[in-house]
Amino acid sequence: MMNLFEINANLMSMGALDFGIIVDGAVIIVEFVVYQLLIKHQSIQHLTGMDRKNAIDQLTIDSTSRMMRTAFFGQVIILIVFLPILTLTGVEGKMFRPMALTFGLALIGAMILCLTYVPMMSALLIKPSTNKSNNISDKIMNGVYKIYKPVIHFGLKYRYGVLGLAIALLIIALIVFSRMGAVFMPQLDEGSIVVHPILQPGTSLKQTTKTVTQVENILLDKFPNEVDEVATRIGTGEVPADPMSISMSDMFVTLKPKDQWKSANTKNELIEKMQHEMQVIPGVNYSFSQPIEMLLSQFLTGVKSDIAVKIFGDDLQLLQEKGDRARELLSNVEGIQSMSVEKVTGLPQMVVDYNRKKMAEYGIDIEDANKVLSMGFSGEKTGTVYEGQRRFDMVVRLQKDSRKDLQDIRNLYLETSKGKQVPFSSIA
Repeated sequence: MMNLFEINANLMSMGALDFGIIVDGAVIIVEFVVYQLLIKHQSIQHLTGMDRKNAIDQLTIDSTSRMMRTAFFGQVIILIVFLPILTLTGVEGKMFRPMALTFGLALIGAMILCLTYVPMMSALLIKPSTNKSNNISDKIMNGVYKIYKPVIHFGLKYRYGVLGLAIALLIIALIVFSRMGAVFMPQLDEGSIVVHPILQPGTSLKQTTKTVTQVENILLDKFPNEVDEVATRIGTGEVPADPMSISMSDMFVTLKPKDQWKSANTKNELIEKMQHEMQVIPGVNYSFSQPIEMLLSQFLTGVKSDIAVKIFGDDLQLLQEKGDRARELLSNVEGIQSMSVEKVTGLPQMVVDYNRKKMAEYGIDIEDANKVLSMGFSGEKTGTVYEGQRRFDMVVRLQKDSRKDLQDIRNLYLETSKGKQVPFSSIA
């Protein structure tokens, strides 16, 4: 059935299966069948052959029919509880709908077994018995009964007082509940922190490496009693599960046990102090998360934070202004921590405007011109270098001194349709 509904077997879909609830109906039926056999064992004991078998079958049918209503409606009530979960949409629906569907399918299967398999096996395996030996389970139940009996008698004797106490506790619980904060998914302490240094877009790999190394040294030097080790991932790995540019990085900070901490008592306080110490590096913003929390948020929503505001448009400068304005408005909201705006502007750009009339005269295609420009400044893959089992792309581009400014673009040469070489400045 899970395959039919395209539900994957994972922790979220299978983790909520409570076998105690699933087999509850079967336990009720089997227990009542055993009880009826103990009561009527004298009338069945003297029977033999088919008469004995038919008597046990009929007793099982009567007992199952009598208790099936109770077991059936109890499981239906549990199914009704899960119906609101099936109406969830968005992130909540993706997370909890598989769990509700799996649990519901398992419970429906258990109901079908209670109507068919359980009565058949009860009639086949359960036999009348007069064994009255006081085993360990009987001793446990007798001990529980000795405690339960005076309690239930006390409750029945002072029923109005017990009812009033229950109502008072309910009112207190409602008052406390109304004053508590609410969150759909509580934040768990994973024992680690993920720091996202946010650099200017287009920052080189060398500069990114230099910056994150500075951040790592700050964390290790300023928080020796709190930080155990720091590992940083820059850009996208060989398995592109998390596509990032080389100006983006994830810094995984493993923390020591809390009893060794000295500069902070809570993780939020530690994050605030880390953020304060890392502000010495100019032009870098930071956001904080946790490893599992980050991955879950990114896989489900595409962002690495709990809440994200997305602004769409064509003008990058205007988008940056609106993002900064949104940050100003949200900064006054209580409870927001480590808020940052994704950088879409900041680094200088060189814009090339082609003269299409000149390109037509020379017989130069725009695609060829773009390819030369991209190869000269960004690099073009020309081969693959193998080092053991690892492989690397061989990229060719201009030397560093030849790709600094607009004059370097003007000095690039293109081949015309007649085989001649013309500079870029003649077509752009």
